[in-house]
Amino acid sequence: MSTQFPECPVCKVGKLVPLSSMVKKDDQWHVVTYSNWVCTNPECSFAIHAHGFQDTIYYKGGKKFNSEKSKKEGIF
Repeated sequence: MSTQFPECPVCKVGKLVPLSSMVKKDDQWHVVTYSNWVCTNPECSFAIHAHGFQDTIYYKGGKKFNSEKSKKEGIF
């Protein structure tokens, strides 16, 4: 059985792979499984980061986008 990852929506070359992170809420640390996704293409640098429990932030080439701005910029 093999795992298939989605194609990067920006470069169409790399795959988006999941990462997990730890967040602190109410003085306790929680594991957030697959809260971050990064493109495997080193020339792309696209990443999705679920910030906290509600906000999602997208990164492309070191630039930071929220959901609304990423749609305007054509990332999604």
